[in-house]
Amino acid sequence: MSGLLSSALLVHPLGFHCALDIHANTLQISAFVTTSRNPAQDVEAVTVTMPVEDADGEAVAEMLHNEVLPHFGRQDAIAALRLLSMPLRDAKIPAVAQGSTSRTEIELRLGDGGNPVITVVMTSPHDDSVQVGLLLDRLTTDRAIRCARAALHDQLLTVGPTRGRFAPDVDTVLDALPGLSASQSQAGPRFTIIRTPDDALKIRHDAHAIAPDAPLGLAIPDTTVATAYAVLRAYTAAE
Repeated sequence: MSGLLSSALLVHPLGFHCALDIHANTLQISAFVTTSRNPAQDVEAVTVTMPVEDADGEAVAEMLHNEVLPHFGRQDAIAALRLLSMPLRDAKIPAVAQGSTSRTEIELRLGDGGNPVITVVMTSPHDDSVQVGLLLDRLTTDRAIRCARAALHDQLLTVGPTRGRFAPDVDTVLDALPGLSASQSQAGPRFTIIRTPDDALKIRHDAHAIAPDAPLGLAIPDTTVATAYAVLRAYTAAE
């Protein structure tokens, strides 16, 4: 932590610059971020603070990840790609990336004929707008719960009990994430769909999964760069 605070400027290898300063026992982290493809628009100042007594290395890193770095992915789909590739790159996950300023994609296939295990699509249809869709497949129960928690910012209302009606993995997810509900897929009894009330997030259980110990898949069709970054960080966290 002393080394972190002794540096006036943090520079990430991808070019993200954050300044650190201390005023009146308060640690301040600030950055100037380009958030629009319109060159006439001014850069945006991002500033977050925390008491110095709380500013250990882990707390500062989490504040950077949660409150500063996501802003660097808001300019266009390429900027979102640079940011969202970070957790995968740091975990040495060999995903493939491609695209343009209006649409980029990250994908990982395992070469066994199955669906991609990671698909992230970033679109920027116009200035000041970046949308992200994620599909994460072959998730263990713990990983699916961890990724879903990262995406669910608001407390969900508790729905009626469903335990015992589904496979044990489904019951475990429902117990861990109150407010989600489960039902059999219209595609047949092989699949069970766990969902939020607004269908913004779905977790699919496959009774005949290629990887029986990882039978879950997470789908978030439309979310923000910040939420997608949090989910991918959760995905790459140690099992």
